[in-house]
Amino acid sequence: MKDKFKELDTGLKVFEILKYLAKQDASYHDLERILSKISAKELSDETILKYINTLKYSGLNITKSGEVFRLENQPFMINLTEEELETLANLEAYSKSLNNERVNKEFSDFLNKISKYLSPLLKEKYIKLRETSTAKPMYDYKDREDLIRLCEKYLEDNLRLEIEENGKGKFVFEPAEIIYDKTSVYLSGYLPETASNKRINVKNIISVKQLPTRAAGNKFLNTVVFECFGRLAKNYKLKPSEKIINSSENSVIISNAQEDRDLLLRRILKYGENAKLLRPQSLRDRMKEILNEMIENCGQEAK
Repeated sequence: MKDKFKELDTGLKVFEILKYLAKQDASYHDLERILSKISAKELSDETILKYINTLKYSGLNITKSGEVFRLENQPFMINLTEEELETLANLEAYSKSLNNERVNKEFSDFLNKISKYLSPLLKEKYIKLRETSTAKPMYDYKDREDLIRLCEKYLEDNLRLEIEENGKGKFVFEPAEIIYDKTSVYLSGYLPETASNKRINVKNIISVKQLPTRAAGNKFLNTVVFECFGRLAKNYKLKPSEKIINSSENSVIISNAQEDRDLLLRRILKYGENAKLLRPQSLRDRMKEILNEMIENCGQEAK
């Protein structure tokens, strides 16, 4: 019975090591620390190495660099099709073509994790597909590379910016995120002067300067509310920044908390008689101005 308990105790410790290595690399000290939670006595490096070798004998590939162990494969494999591998390779090529250090790091971490579940044959196929992938954004970011990097840094600092935009002049801006669209890169954030959200195409930015004022933290609080009717209400697909606040059989009321106001206004206008802007009043006034300009232009053309 004593030998049986010893076998179970050893098995439990080996399993704890496997769980830890499945998540991250580990040193002798790391493994000793996690095993101390289930072991009454201190474990030597030699004992931990025996547990590691037990995992190796079971078919797991565990490598050692200096004092750090790494699990190179998992107890079970993921069988990806060639089409799925190609999609993964194209995503990697696309992410690398973006000038976004955070995206690149997150995708690289994801690949490191998933690679442990791939067989050597699938890894070899993936490397070949990655070398031939030509996936990239439709928009060339190279001429704005330094500006995008600078904006990424400013986002981390959480300070206000003074931006000069082509055709719009200078204004104070609270940056919130960088958006990579299919054809463009945008700096999205909040305009304190008009209490509204704005999205700026980086190719239109003439200059950007950091101000010694911390962002107020009230980004995206100015909500736009509109109502959709009929077929549009039934088939409407919510955008990431939207939620339904009321609905009936023939209409739905939607709040939008983040979208650039100009873009949102154009979208609501495009819906025609199937949509109605409810608030804020300042945006309703702007819509009236646009409609009056359209009517005036149509009248001039008729003459």
